[in-house]
Amino acid sequence: MSSSGDGFVALILIAAAGAAAAGYVGAFGQTGPDYFESCWTLKAETIKEGFAGKPKPKSPQQAISWAACEPTTLRSVYEAGIIFVGDPKDADEATLEKVCPSSYRQIPIGGAYMLTVELLEAAGGPNFTDRFLPAGVMVGRVWSKKWPRCSSERERQGYPKIVEKSPSSFGWERPCPKCK
Repeated sequence: MSSSGDGFVALILIAAAGAAAAGYVGAFGQTGPDYFESCWTLKAETIKEGFAGKPKPKSPQQAISWAACEPTTLRSVYEAGIIFVGDPKDADEATLEKVCPSSYRQIPIGGAYMLTVELLEAAGGPNFTDRFLPAGVMVGRVWSKKWPRCSSERERQGYPKIVEKSPSSFGWERPCPKCK
């Protein structure tokens, strides 16, 4: 290979290393380990307070990271095509409940982020690649692992995806005649 080709390869490697380092320090937002540590602490403090209200953060940074726990969770879960099932009223909904999380039986009263923390603890915590990727990738991965057939069953039954309509506000991607 020519020296100019070698220089180009070296430049690409340097850029990749720089991007990995930037991801590791959270330059692109909250990473998986950042999310896990922050949301684990919020969960512990919420339980300690007895769900009697929101715990008081100890710093502005903690307030910001705690505020991201539930929206990051919901955004990631919905992007994975997962929906929460209410109290099943017919056979289709009962089938959906077998492959999707139940808002009545599985989502903690404190929020879906609490279940994410439990799923991550059961998985041994964030993995190596989670250190470089946005937190949402990790969240979507653990939920999709727990409920791998949810998205396909949702589609089969004709339910649209849930999308973020505005910051932290979610709704159906398109009208949902089945959703009443």
